[in-house]
Amino acid sequence: MNSHFLANILVDLHQSLTQDNPLLEFISQIKMFDEGLKESRQTFLNSKNNPTDLISSINSYCNKIETVRRKIKEIRQQPIFKATIKLCEDIQKYEKSKETQELRSLDLLKKEIELFEEVYQNVLQDYTDDSILSLIESSISLKKLINVSAEAIRSVILNLHNEYIDYEGLGELSLFFESNYLYRDFISKAVALQKIYSELCSLLSVSESDFPLRISKIESGSLWIKVFGETKIIEFFLSLIKDTCAYFYRNYTTEGKIEALPRKIETLESVFNLEQKLKGAGIDTKDLQDVIQRSAFTLGENLNDLIGGEAIIDINGDCFLIEHSKQQRSLVERKTPLLSSGIPQSDVSET
Repeated sequence: MNSHFLANILVDLHQSLTQDNPLLEFISQIKMFDEGLKESRQTFLNSKNNPTDLISSINSYCNKIETVRRKIKEIRQQPIFKATIKLCEDIQKYEKSKETQELRSLDLLKKEIELFEEVYQNVLQDYTDDSILSLIESSISLKKLINVSAEAIRSVILNLHNEYIDYEGLGELSLFFESNYLYRDFISKAVALQKIYSELCSLLSVSESDFPLRISKIESGSLWIKVFGETKIIEFFLSLIKDTCAYFYRNYTTEGKIEALPRKIETLESVFNLEQKLKGAGIDTKDLQDVIQRSAFTLGENLNDLIGGEAIIDINGDCFLIEHSKQQRSLVERKTPLLSSGIPQSDVSET
């Protein structure tokens, strides 16, 4: 499996293990109950030789068990079971990726979830002291495995994204193209990427020797390119790519998709809005009209090489739709926001 898809699966799984949901809230509450019961048990052990204290500690323990029983009855069951199902489904998605050798703790986690479900069902049937104590024990064990698994998954995600490399202070650009590519296609896109970065460095007066474009990840098959560069340049770069995607989307027709940006300077200026972007970056453009026009032409040619003819592009985790016929498939397959020419996802999904 392409590591881009694997990383997305693991991000979903990590969120299921770390973001607030009914299951995590429930087992956190149960852990708090256990702390109160431990205190009562210790008091009981310390008062064995004193009948008065012994009776008092027994009553205290029984009262706390009753409090736990009442609290469990008050908690809605369905959201908890839904959360366990969702978590198991996310684990199964990872297992299907055939990369299970990296995260063996997930096998244990899945079994612990199944055990928790069984114990919880037993509690719901009789609410006995024994079943409640078993639920507390199972919840604590599950919580520990969730924490261990979440940390292991985080490490794998960082490794897949090469996040262990120090790119502090630099901007990130991640591009994922679904199509399969020949070697010459990959070279064409890589060269275009570099040329656009170089042109923007020149346009914004940033030293490329001080801030070269650095490779973080390149993966073949479905092409994934991840690079880092000077923050202001990368932000400008992202804006140009998104503007180009929006242009392609607006001008796509069912008779034939737009394969490239036009070569007319007036159209390129309307697509890129370079002058306004430069002013926004604090650059005086009064004497730069010829430079801006030349840059617009250079950027247009290389953006054509980089993204022209694509149907869907993932840019820094956001899915940009270009070809209308791919619309429904992208909505079904992706969970990332669908952004195209400013159309809200809810509006697109209804067409």
